[in-house]
Amino acid sequence: MLQRFIDDLVVRGNRAQPNVAFHRRRCWPTRLRRSLASCLVVAIFACPFVGVVFSNLSLAFAQDNPPVSSQEDEAKPPVPLDKQWEDYLLSPISAADRQWALDAMTDAERTEMAVVLKKTNFQLDTIAAQVYIKRICEMGPRISGTKPMEVQRSALKRYFRELGFSVATQSFDVPHPETRANTTLVNLIVQLHPERKHRILICCHYDTRPFADRDPVNPRSLMDGANDGASGVALLMVLAPHLKELGPRLGIDLVFFDAEELIYVRERDKLFLGSIHFAEQYVRSPPEHRYRAGVLIDMIADRTLELYYEKNSLKYAGPLTKQIWLKAQKLGIKDFVAKEKHEVRDDHIPLNEIAKIPTTDLIDFDYPSMTSKESYWHTQKDTVDKCSPLSMAKVGVVILEWAKDYVK
Repeated sequence: MLQRFIDDLVVRGNRAQPNVAFHRRRCWPTRLRRSLASCLVVAIFACPFVGVVFSNLSLAFAQDNPPVSSQEDEAKPPVPLDKQWEDYLLSPISAADRQWALDAMTDAERTEMAVVLKKTNFQLDTIAAQVYIKRICEMGPRISGTKPMEVQRSALKRYFRELGFSVATQSFDVPHPETRANTTLVNLIVQLHPERKHRILICCHYDTRPFADRDPVNPRSLMDGANDGASGVALLMVLAPHLKELGPRLGIDLVFFDAEELIYVRERDKLFLGSIHFAEQYVRSPPEHRYRAGVLIDMIADRTLELYYEKNSLKYAGPLTKQIWLKAQKLGIKDFVAKEKHEVRDDHIPLNEIAKIPTTDLIDFDYPSMTSKESYWHTQKDTVDKCSPLSMAKVGVVILEWAKDYVK
């Protein structure tokens, strides 16, 4: 009961600023009719309880507190809040979680997803991916160099190691764009069959922009980055188990780039810090393996999926790009439109220009749609309800079927 009371008191503050102090207003009675004796009694019996309540409040607001706790937990040694969040992110997907994701879909979406998943033998679980997006966003923005980013990275390392993948980090330091303080950035490299010398690369960025700088109401507000950030992470999480089912010829790397958009001032700050570092290291200190092809996924969970040829992808990796769209066509997934549209600068640019790894960008830049008068990109509206398990199923099935043929 005490813990429930404490939980009711806790109101989550700024999720990206978990150390912000919390102040409560106190409403004092206008009439003081209690006797001195009554006050003493109240003080004697209430002080220990109030002390417990506010010590717990202090702990809760030291960082964001994930939805954990029970009366039994109070008797155990306290678990660090970082670990609580990590455990929450990786906790089993429950029936209630699945029902939440299914309830957010229309009947037509659920029917279409069943049709899409029948096009492959891979049992791809994008309902789980939708739940992962929700959990990642609940942690708050994953801005490079911050605690939520660190916890997300720790959870991903644990997740992939438990699946049997090799996991390495690629760390490097940069001056923070605002404070110039030393900031450590970390690319995460997840390898299947690390001994194989010829490999393919499937990648995404796993950071969020510091501010929703295109928000029409408040461009200095924070953003969840559900589609722009979390969707790529979630899809790679559910793709990973199926990559083991592919052929024996090539190895596969999943790479999560840090600081794709550590941008406070657009005209001043530099994009793609993680992928630039990765590409430069690939050239300066060549690994024993070589990448034959790369696929970048970005903003692929939009409920109205429209994936056109991206112009730079055709320029640098035309045969690969057309190969993937042809696979979608053969699968009957019409959301891959074999026409040029946007020219996007993304993490595939350093991979193509510096590392010379032919890499295509799967990105739905019309978010939410071509016909919409507003954009959710880099706004407060980039939230989990704008994402769809159906869209992730379409992208995931195409990637898996393409990779299956490519690694034969």
